[in-house]
Amino acid sequence: MSKSMSLATAGAAPKPSIIRQDTWLPVFLAIAMRISLFALMQGFVALIFVLQQHPQSWDASIRWWPLSAALANVVCLAVLTSLRHRQGQVLVDLYRVEKHAIRRDALISIGLMVIGTPLAIVPNVMLGNWLFGDVARTGDFLLRPLPAWGLIIAALVFPLTNALSELPTYFAYAMPRIERISGRPWLALALPAFFLAAQHITLPLVFDARFILWRLGMFMPFAFFIAFCLRRRPSILPYFMLLHGLMDLQLILMIPAV
Repeated sequence: MSKSMSLATAGAAPKPSIIRQDTWLPVFLAIAMRISLFALMQGFVALIFVLQQHPQSWDASIRWWPLSAALANVVCLAVLTSLRHRQGQVLVDLYRVEKHAIRRDALISIGLMVIGTPLAIVPNVMLGNWLFGDVARTGDFLLRPLPAWGLIIAALVFPLTNALSELPTYFAYAMPRIERISGRPWLALALPAFFLAAQHITLPLVFDARFILWRLGMFMPFAFFIAFCLRRRPSILPYFMLLHGLMDLQLILMIPAV
């Protein structure tokens, strides 16, 4: 009896297993989806204004970029969850904190952010002054007034969804997979860093060449700095996410309420 059962088991077809092999398609989807989703969700907001017969529907959609971006972040999290699931993994693993190194990683993260802050500020100001004559003029595009209720919702949802989706997508999901597929550490660092900086072109999407160039270049050095830090020490990702969320909250609070 046992012999016949073992023969039957040996001849049975194996159960399908979850494919864990990395391929380029999901990686490119991960690094390219955010710049596309930001534009798509802003277009959705513009469509609402079209249906309301607004004379300048796209221009009207620009001021609502924190909320359209939050919608894009939610979609990004859903896609990232699906990609992780296909490889037998769960999304929350990307946010895991190494409990034995909390104090050390927190101090390292703060120190790195202090060191990297000039890389975020100086190119921003210099490029803005060169393109617009005064970087303060970029606020006419980026910091348009919102009603008080819209500002409150934006302050609640945009920093949180952006912190949960942005850095994990580029550096916890895409970067290690690019390195495994290509075998080139420089490519694993460069691709996510470039797309992290480039996504700001559609955040918001304003059809002004100077603004697009400013948004492309303003964070490029800082994006490469973040990529370098997270590649060398992946365990600091949760702390970078927290600091990132606080910076986004500060930006939203600069938007005037009317």
